[in-house]
Order: sequence, then structure tokens, then C-alpha cells
Amino acid sequence: MATGRARQWLAAVQVAGRAPSAVRVPSLPCGVVDAWVGVIGTLLGAIVGAGGTFLIERWRARREDRQRFTADRRMTYGRLLISLDSASRAIDLMLAEPLDAERGDVLTSPASAAMDAFGEIELIGTEPVRSAAIRLREALSNMLEAALQPGAASSFAMPGGPYLVAYDAFHERRSDFLEACRQELGLSDLIGR
Repeated sequence: MATGRARQWLAAVQVAGRAPSAVRVPSLPCGVVDAWVGVIGTLLGAIVGAGGTFLIERWRARREDRQRFTADRRMTYGRLLISLDSASRAIDLMLAEPLDAERGDVLTSPASAAMDAFGEIELIGTEPVRSAAIRLREALSNMLEAALQPGAASSFAMPGGPYLVAYDAFHERRSDFLEACRQELGLSDLIGR
């Protein structure tokens, strides 16, 4: 159904007996249309350009943050693993040879470094790594507690003894933590695990 203006136009065309293409429809002057096309084109170009620049800059900033945090995380995770290995060796040394006052820092220094690294992981680690780090910290604490029990030095190599159980749990949690770190850093596929 045609509206009122469309009916009038069709009636005028039929009365005049001309084809619709020959009917002259009023239009805007050519210069006005060209000016509006230019203005609209300029505005659309500015909007698209600004939007594209914004999206590219946002993507670049996120990529730089990821790269920076990846490097920070890699250093922190590595520092924790090194300090944990040092703490484990110190505990083994302590059990093999009783500590005296001169060597008292053999255990406290690596344990302190590990605790510092655990604190950093709580700050910059992702959730899976933080969870694995919490379990690892508990396992380290249990291993240290078992090593400090009276008589631990004489029974530390006894199968099923409290120290070996804690030692095995610690190394299992260390492997879980290492795998979580590899997953987060995208190294699992590269290493083949």
C-alpha cells in the first residue's frame, strides 16, 4: 500500500503519461550533497581511525604487561625452586650432621629465601600456581617439622618414617608446582610434559 505522497506522485506520472524515470524529483543542490558526503566521510574516518588506534594500543599494552609479568614470574618461580632445593639440601645436611652454633644459618637462610619467594608468588602468581605454592609451602613446613623432631637424625632414612613421608610429599608437591609453572608460562608443550 502506498502512502499519500507516493499515490500523488504515481497519479502525477500517470496523468503526464511519462515514464517514472523521466519524472523530475526535487533534490538538493549538488554542492550541498558533496559537502555533506565530505563531512560524513571525514567523521567516519576519524571515528574508525581513533577506534582502531585505541584497540591496537590496548592490545599492545596488554601484550607488554603479559611479557613483563611472564619474565617476573619466571624469575620468581625459578628463585623459589632454587631456594627450595637449597632448603631441602640443608635439611638433609642437618640430619646427616648435627648443627652447631657456627652453622646455624645453613637452614634458616634457604628457608627464609623460600618464604620471600612464596610471598612474591602470592602477589604475581596466577591461581593455579598460587594454589600449588600453598600446598608446597605446607609440605616444606611438614618436612622441616619432621626433621626437627627429636630422634629424626637417627631415623631419617627409615622407610615409612615421618621424615621420609614428609620428604616424599614435599617432592610430589614440588613436581605439582613445577608443572603448574610450566603450564602458566607456556612451557609444557615446549618441554614435552
